[in-house]
Amino acid sequence: MELERFSVISSPADASATGIDSVLGESTASFRPLAASKLLARRRLAIRENRLELLTVEVQEERERLLRARLLTLGAAAFSLLASMTLNWPITSPIA
Repeated sequence: MELERFSVISSPADASATGIDSVLGESTASFRPLAASKLLARRRLAIRENRLELLTVEVQEERERLLRARLLTLGAAAFSLLASMTLNWPITSPIA
């Protein structure tokens, strides 16, 4: 009784059928080469689409990182210029 409550699959035959169906999405009992090749082609297309989407996201993130680095460099250069102007400013007052 205790075993049946925690068991999701009751027999090994059920285990193989439901496991394959959930992974493949189609039953292998009615195997047809044309259907299998179409399924394989759809999966390959889906994988390629996902990889292309990931590539575009990575390129966009890299562009944002480069822009951030350029702005940081520009800010550091501006502050360096201001610091050098401050340190090189004439300390003596003009003679009147």
